[in-house]
Amino acid sequence: MTLLHENAETSQNLVIGMPPPPESAESSQKPAIGSVSAMKEATVSVQPADVAGIELLSASQMARRLWFVFTLSGLCNVFNMLEVNIYLPYLYSRVQCCEHDGVLLESKYDIVKQDSVADMQKAAISLGKTMNLTRDGAGLFYLPACSLPHFPAGHELWSMSSKCQNKAFVQDTAQQMVSISQPVQKGLAILVLPVAGALADVKGRVPVMAAFISCLMLACMCFAADACGFMSGNALVYMGGAMLFPSWDPKDAIVNGVVADVLGNDENNKSRAFSSSLTINNIGSVVCSAISYVCIRLHLTSYFLPWFAFSGLALSILTFLFFCVPETLPEHFKQPIQLSMFNPFQAHLHSLSLLGRDRVLVLLAVISFIFTGSFVGFIVTLFSYLCMIGFSMEEALLPGTVGNAATALFALILVPQLPRLGVWRANLLGHSCWIMAYMLWGPISIACGKAFPYIAGCVQSLAFLLTVPSLQTMVSQRVSASDQAKCQGAIGAVNVLGVFVGIAFYSSILFDATAQGFERSRPALVSGALSAVCLALTAVARKWDSIDHTVIPTW
Repeated sequence: MTLLHENAETSQNLVIGMPPPPESAESSQKPAIGSVSAMKEATVSVQPADVAGIELLSASQMARRLWFVFTLSGLCNVFNMLEVNIYLPYLYSRVQCCEHDGVLLESKYDIVKQDSVADMQKAAISLGKTMNLTRDGAGLFYLPACSLPHFPAGHELWSMSSKCQNKAFVQDTAQQMVSISQPVQKGLAILVLPVAGALADVKGRVPVMAAFISCLMLACMCFAADACGFMSGNALVYMGGAMLFPSWDPKDAIVNGVVADVLGNDENNKSRAFSSSLTINNIGSVVCSAISYVCIRLHLTSYFLPWFAFSGLALSILTFLFFCVPETLPEHFKQPIQLSMFNPFQAHLHSLSLLGRDRVLVLLAVISFIFTGSFVGFIVTLFSYLCMIGFSMEEALLPGTVGNAATALFALILVPQLPRLGVWRANLLGHSCWIMAYMLWGPISIACGKAFPYIAGCVQSLAFLLTVPSLQTMVSQRVSASDQAKCQGAIGAVNVLGVFVGIAFYSSILFDATAQGFERSRPALVSGALSAVCLALTAVARKWDSIDHTVIPTW
């Protein structure tokens, strides 16, 4: 559908790397994106382009145009997976109880279910360990919370901490730490996102990304210092968790701005670019999951070496950014920094006002809030949930890894079809897949066995590939070129609010390490219901878009 532009400035779409107009001799001498001279000089050649006249880029053309941003995004995505795969086992390893901290556990952590008592007694006998059984008023045996034997690392009844023998307490304590550290992290992201978006739109993308990657390196250094006992208490854990804030929406907002710089207002190519970027991210996730699997398989009592190694990775990414990534923000968009840009509340008001002038963007922001909160809330409890239904710690990584690996196959099939499918149909189909994925993760896995989480992981990857890039494209298509990072940052801020609410709600209310039967699937069931809400709201947004498909004007 041809976009209607409301002023002359926004009627020209910027496309990077295309042949310059013949009347511009100066611009014809500028190097193309991806060339050696472009990387050294960080210059960009731009020209007005007619959306209707732009052809779809081939895979090789897309790679030549965007190889640097795909690589950067994929490397940064490793830190997303650190938070999913390494952070929680690391927190497990720190939990202390009973004889290690002198505090007795609540009675809810007693083992009272008779088949659980029998399984634990059988395992203890086979390992030559003693157990102190206690009779309750009804004459039934139970195990007091602090009387559980210490099972060896790797055993199916291992508590996942060498300093606490009660597995349920270990899981609950770690989830409670997540419910504190994650809101702190997301609160910091909310403050930084509008400021970073405003700076990226006037000074460039590279300086902002450099600051973000430096924060990731600082986070890993905090975790490494905590793991080696540099400071007692949880201060370093919370500080490191807060410094991981760029790995999600802040980083994505800048990366999306780079893609928009390069491809201009070209819906089909941008949709394919966002999908390709997500695929590269998932390939990076597979590599990170493999590393995480090895770390967890070793059953480390200290996570100093993994965190130290990841801080070195952050330094390598920073080096790649400075030497290989060109600045893509067009020169005529660059302006002096104003003091008001550092006021996050004013920047939020500015960015959100851009969304507020378009009812479709407002509804997309609501959808993004619900989707992100339900997804992240579920994901932060997924590892513990899989351990509850019989997976070992290292096995709990595998369903997600299989799903990420399947993304490459889905991308080969799906990305060429995205222009024909369209972003709205892709988004609707994606939310339908999310409903199916949550049902597979939850009640179907509990009822039918351990094979179904692997299927759920694959369906989830397909849902991600359909939902996230299409949403990014829909937002990008409705804002002017000069406001790309600010509006993507505004959506990112809304996402952060969703994460803030989702993590607190899922970790503190929905998740219960002592739950039995289908009650364990409550997080998955709630996320499935919220996905159905997103599906209905997306149908409404699509109808509105068909009536009023315009680019909102710049200020």
